[in-house]
Amino acid sequence: DAQAPNIPNVYFEMTLHEAANRVAGLLGDPTHDTSPVLPSPEMTLLQEISEGLGRDQRYIRGLYSGGTLAYESMLFLRDLNFDISSNLDFPLVNSIDDDAERTHKLIDMGDDRFTQGVPHPMIDYRQRRERIFKEATNPEVGIILLDVMLGYGSHADPASELVPAINEARLLASGAGRQLAFIVVMCGTSDDPQNIQKQDAELTAAGAVVVPSNLQGVSIAAALSVGDLEMIRGWSQ
Repeated sequence: DAQAPNIPNVYFEMTLHEAANRVAGLLGDPTHDTSPVLPSPEMTLLQEISEGLGRDQRYIRGLYSGGTLAYESMLFLRDLNFDISSNLDFPLVNSIDDDAERTHKLIDMGDDRFTQGVPHPMIDYRQRRERIFKEATNPEVGIILLDVMLGYGSHADPASELVPAINEARLLASGAGRQLAFIVVMCGTSDDPQNIQKQDAELTAAGAVVVPSNLQGVSIAAALSVGDLEMIRGWSQ
């Protein structure tokens, strides 16, 4: 809560989204949309998703390929007094090793414990797929938050891995009379070799909510968790 120092030509922002907006503004980009608020069609979809979640399905599972976005989400949820477990070391956050199920879990799956002898999760989605299936069987989990990193060196077609996993997880949950919300933070540009439009379209067709910033993703996850989508609008003001 400390006030940022006033240093000429040095800017302090609280989120990556705000930092990107600042850079775009300094570059004079008139087309850059600075608002993290979702347009009406997406809000309508989220309302349907929210209504489909059971009253007890309020726990978030953030399955991140690296620590940066997981850390940002942890800061965001902690400031909202969410009870969080993580493999990232942070004040007032439980250790994931305690295996407390009744917490929101934010996992850096690029951590050494997950990458011994296997490729990084930006390249290999197997461990995240397995975790998705595990969480789909938990009756108190309702929201699964993922990042997809595009670019050279990342998986050539992430949707080909995630779409079948999402479909199977939905089947597992529906067999127990439950629904699941999937939120995908898509990090990439139209210049990336994976074709961001194709990735977005295929994940959206599978029922995932695809957003371009982690602030949007974790905001949606938190709003679904508490059952109040108006919070998304409030956080953007």
